[in-house]
Amino acid sequence: MANIEEKQADASSPGESGRIDGVAGRYAFEANAAEIPDHATHDGAEEYDERAAKLWSVYVEEAESHDKALIETWKDDMEAIIIFAGLYSASLTAFLAQSYQNLQPDPAQESFLLMQQSVTLLYQISRQLGPNGSQVEVLPPSPAPPFSPSSSDVRVNVLWFMSLVFSLTAALAATIVQSWVRDYMHVFQRYSHSLKRARIRHFRYEGLQDWYMNVVVDGIPALIHISLFLFFVGLADFLFHINSTTAITTTITIALAAALYLWTVVAPIFDAKSPYQSPLSGVFWLLFQIVRRREHKDKSTGGEPRRVSTDMTEGRVQLAMDQSTNRLERDARAICWVLENLTEDSELEPFVSGSKRT
Repeated sequence: MANIEEKQADASSPGESGRIDGVAGRYAFEANAAEIPDHATHDGAEEYDERAAKLWSVYVEEAESHDKALIETWKDDMEAIIIFAGLYSASLTAFLAQSYQNLQPDPAQESFLLMQQSVTLLYQISRQLGPNGSQVEVLPPSPAPPFSPSSSDVRVNVLWFMSLVFSLTAALAATIVQSWVRDYMHVFQRYSHSLKRARIRHFRYEGLQDWYMNVVVDGIPALIHISLFLFFVGLADFLFHINSTTAITTTITIALAAALYLWTVVAPIFDAKSPYQSPLSGVFWLLFQIVRRREHKDKSTGGEPRRVSTDMTEGRVQLAMDQSTNRLERDARAICWVLENLTEDSELEPFVSGSKRT
């Protein structure tokens, strides 16, 4: 009994986990305390008393809502990537159909060289058949020069074929992620008992966190972005081989697009409120936090400064809740925004009632 009391005290005591962990610890204790006696069976869902059913039902409901929102976002992103990768790969293939021919000898040039050799041989034969043919020196036709593609052609094809590989890899990864998320959500449709669903779901959820599934999913759009920039670099190189004016104009446009993209990568680091971000923003956020160690404080930290999370999504939430003058000013602006956008008296009454209680 003393051990149980100590566990309860540890679960609800203030610390780095805060009040939320204390509540979770208390709930876990209640769920374990509600297990049925020794005479009960131990078949999965019957390992606990019905008194804990409501607790696990709340968990399942919250988990299903959380996971569906996350999975739907992932599925929509993956579908968009598959469609874009398919269209882009088809367009890129049209360029490759022309560029790869520069890596091998030109058949028309080879035919011309063979024709020259044939003409030379016929000329020598005709001279030998003449009256002084025995005095004519027979010379073998000059061999065709060895073929060697230009360095520009090699660079362009390397860049474009790499771009195609990255694009198709992104499409493949997107289809695999779709199958992963279907399997992950299958637990909610396959099982009906709340405890069994909760245990299986949290087992799978911890695996999702431990294996950085969100990082993998965020990295797939980055493959498409890398593929596009490889194509752009190859396109500029290809045009310089044809026409310098066209190449310079295209290169300037590509440089501006690259600068804009780089800004979206680092914008959340300079201003966490920035809506602009890219799949690589999370990586730069992590590196920035390692180097600079930005801090925050709120109710969950007991007012003590704590390091902002290296996860960009969680870190933005922490900075939004940071106890500071900026947060108070944002709260005031939020109230003003509500007052400006409430148009009906029925909408205004609950707001006024709530403000009085506050």
